[in-house]
Amino acid sequence: MAALDDDVFRSTLAHYILTKACVNAADDDVYMRFLEKQAGSEQAMAVEQLRSVRTVTALVADISGEIENLSICGLSKLHNVCQLVREQARPMFHVQRKWVVCSVSSLTTSECVVLGNNSEWSVDVSYLPFLRMLWMVSHLDSIEYSKYVLFVNSRPGTEKTIDSLRHIEKSDCYVSAAHITAYMFALRYVLSTLQDTIKAYTENTGGKHSADDIRL
Repeated sequence: MAALDDDVFRSTLAHYILTKACVNAADDDVYMRFLEKQAGSEQAMAVEQLRSVRTVTALVADISGEIENLSICGLSKLHNVCQLVREQARPMFHVQRKWVVCSVSSLTTSECVVLGNNSEWSVDVSYLPFLRMLWMVSHLDSIEYSKYVLFVNSRPGTEKTIDSLRHIEKSDCYVSAAHITAYMFALRYVLSTLQDTIKAYTENTGGKHSADDIRL
């Protein structure tokens, strides 16, 4: 999809976060059907909310597609590591100081991130920022759900849902600039890193796997 400039991207993510709060307050299918109906009647807020969800969903789909392309073009080890990260329920990345061969680059490293149910994957610690951001963009819905639950639990027990949502809409903390920046940077970084890595690998003379192809 076409790249978004910073202002448009920030606005899109702000609407996305607010929309997810409404979804979590009700039901995903029910609220999305409501949005589609309102958008069909050209209700401005509904149009923006629906567009924001579709934009973010498309970006995540683009990332998923590039991860599948890793396997197709021959970067199967990196593909497997990405899949492991996406399947983790929590962003738990255990760093160990020991001499091992990196499972992705095949280079020796003295500090690694250990992955897998049986710690079968050891990835150089330089990959850690990418792994953390990959986990984030792969769990946007669950992050927003957890945030909503924490918010609701902090509110008076007698408060109506509609009043909670109104408070969220006016809250600079719930839709914070820092939160939006983190999402924006992670989505861009993960997608561009995957695309650059695949491009470098496929353009490498002879197609031989080289550690220099891994652009994380």
